[in-house]
Amino acid sequence: MSTSSQFTGGAIKGIQRGVIAISSGGTGTATITSVDTTKTELRFLGVTYDSTSLSESMARIALTNATTITATRGAGGNNSSISWELTEFY
Repeated sequence: MSTSSQFTGGAIKGIQRGVIAISSGGTGTATITSVDTTKTELRFLGVTYDSTSLSESMARIALTNATTITATRGAGGNNSSISWELTEFY
């Protein structure tokens, strides 16, 4: 059985963590220290929200570009906090 990895290195160059707060509108961003997007892994750590609506609590994150993470969730006026961790490899 063989396995493959997206990253050719293995050594960690850096780790960044944060929380993106979203109020009304359903979208928020975080500015990060510039990374090589081809050698970076973004992980969703969880979400907290002020709502009982499942559609408002569903959230996702994406590495938009080398310096931005974008978080989105279902529309609604309630507040959400989305936690993330980003690892860049050599």
